[in-house]
Amino acid sequence: MRLNGLVLAVVLGSGLVAQGSSTVPESLRSKLREYLLADSTKDTKALDALVEACKGDLKLADAAIRSVPPLRTFKPGIHHREKLTVDGKDFEMSLRLPEGYDGKTRLPVLLLPDHASVDAEAGIQFWEQSDHIEKLIVFRPIITRHAEDAKIFPKQAFLERDTQLARVMDAAITWLLLNVAADPDRICMTGLSQAGYYTWYYAATMPERFAGIVPESAGGPAVRATALSAAGNLQGLAVRILHTKDDAICPFADAESMHAAITKAGGKAELIAYTDGDYPGAPFPKRHPGPHHLRVKNVLPWILEQKRTIPEQGSRVIRFAHQETAGRFRVKPPAAPTKPFTFQFDAKGGVLTTQGGDVTYEASARDCLDNREFRIAGRTVKPKPFLKLFFTTYKLRGDPNRAVAALIQ
Repeated sequence: MRLNGLVLAVVLGSGLVAQGSSTVPESLRSKLREYLLADSTKDTKALDALVEACKGDLKLADAAIRSVPPLRTFKPGIHHREKLTVDGKDFEMSLRLPEGYDGKTRLPVLLLPDHASVDAEAGIQFWEQSDHIEKLIVFRPIITRHAEDAKIFPKQAFLERDTQLARVMDAAITWLLLNVAADPDRICMTGLSQAGYYTWYYAATMPERFAGIVPESAGGPAVRATALSAAGNLQGLAVRILHTKDDAICPFADAESMHAAITKAGGKAELIAYTDGDYPGAPFPKRHPGPHHLRVKNVLPWILEQKRTIPEQGSRVIRFAHQETAGRFRVKPPAAPTKPFTFQFDAKGGVLTTQGGDVTYEASARDCLDNREFRIAGRTVKPKPFLKLFFTTYKLRGDPNRAVAALIQ
């Protein structure tokens, strides 16, 4: 039965939720670790054993995913050539962990989309000039460098190719959250020029991943074709745009257009415009990029102040099949969208209303533990937990705050 754009179908759970289960047995953490480490195509037995160990206790399951240590033990310092495999293709990632990293305290993350002409060492080394670097994790997956490699990304129009890059970036973020003590609510992304475009693109296509973004000196046809039409998707993020006036490579007008579009959509965006006087000595040729010392000053302290919130209402421009989430709604776009469509959602006060697509509401563990009631076209629904779903979505996203305890369809 379709009600206000939703099909009412609550996934029933695996038993009652026991109260007072705050201590996680080490045996349960061990089973959770075994499941997370198992190949996703061969993890059924590990998942069954994990669910059985929870005995229907969602509170215990939630405590387990929030307290499980990172799957990998890293020492402070720089780690290059970490391996990530997506769809049978291998990618490398670089990681910088601060001096105080202990694998226990979850730290904020500076995520750097790679630039095809900047190697991994230089990409991370740039940020070493600030003491703020010791307060966060720096993460740089090497994805864009392979964009023209037909063996990894089959030749397609750049819009379709970029959807594949985004899938790899999403998998890289999951890897980070499962293997490193990173805070899923404090991931911020910044990029310069080409990497600035991908900062816009990744944020516009999967905004639930980020607390804030700082695109710098990014403009041109790609930004206009993808980011500008989806600027409203950024309404829940903190956005700081850095760009030099009279930039002859990436037009300053594109920064102004993005700022205006985000603001019009109800988002919070700040545009910091540089002039010739901001450069030490003389500006760079063609005034691209902005002055490096101000880049550091305007990025690192700012991202340490940002924290993600998952919006309860808003609108989302859906263009590609991998754009599945809007707040806690999962949208089912057409298998091969021929043009963007706008999806509107609202879950405030537990009243679920949507327009623009077939959707599923992803109820959280807290929704179930609090016995939260949802209203759909006058009907009251209380979602009941389904532990297999809860653990599989955690493994898929690496994010305890986006693990799904029950579905309302």
